[in-house]
Amino acid sequence: MPGLLEVRRLTKRFGGVQAVVDVSFSVPPGILYAVIGPNGAGKTTLFNLVSGYLAADSGEVRFNGQSIRGWPAHRIARAGLARTFQNLELFPGMTVLENVMVGCDARVRCGWLDALFGTGRRRAANATSREEARRLLALFSLDGVADIPAGSLAYGMQRMVEIVRAFALRPKLLLLDEPAAGLNPAERQQLAAVLRQARAQGVTVLLVEHDVDLVMTVADRILVLDQGRVLAEGTPEEIQTHPAVVAAYLGEEVS
Repeated sequence: MPGLLEVRRLTKRFGGVQAVVDVSFSVPPGILYAVIGPNGAGKTTLFNLVSGYLAADSGEVRFNGQSIRGWPAHRIARAGLARTFQNLELFPGMTVLENVMVGCDARVRCGWLDALFGTGRRRAANATSREEARRLLALFSLDGVADIPAGSLAYGMQRMVEIVRAFALRPKLLLLDEPAAGLNPAERQQLAAVLRQARAQGVTVLLVEHDVDLVMTVADRILVLDQGRVLAEGTPEEIQTHPAVVAAYLGEEVS
């Protein structure tokens, strides 16, 4: 059975630097797939290639059965691939609920005239988006902060809100770029719960992350990059005991 995401021999160079070299992997639907590796391994470059923010030099990316290499990022997003970034992209002056409504509104088919004149269709769409946003916040245990300005939340909580807003787009594949960066241990536990909930709702997750402990607890399969090349791929148990990974990245087996 083909994967929801199929990457074949993907390569990207920046001048004389080979950032991603002949990378291939497959992400089956319904799992949490993680990409790890030391700094400079090519993780974020790979992410940007898959999501259309960078153009590959060679290779192929297939999503949901069709080639998306060369597609602009907005077309890839419309096809069902949503992503977050290392830097927060929330609207700090808007409430948490309103931020999530932005994700819900992205699926609404209303024209600019509806918005300008506040038509009945626009009002109905707003009510639907608000109801859906409240449902999602409750699903991810964030309903207690729904009416608080997003910018006033702790950094870790803002991360969770950003993930829920991306989830509101109803993507087939959700790409998360370093979501645990800057989080404390308690926030990382909450992040793990959010990731498991997203997977339980049927969304496939592709995660780039430095926090190996987090990855080992939530991922179904893991791809390890080193200097732009695939070092290993397998289950968390296989990666923890893979000799090349232990030597080059983990340093020791993860208990």
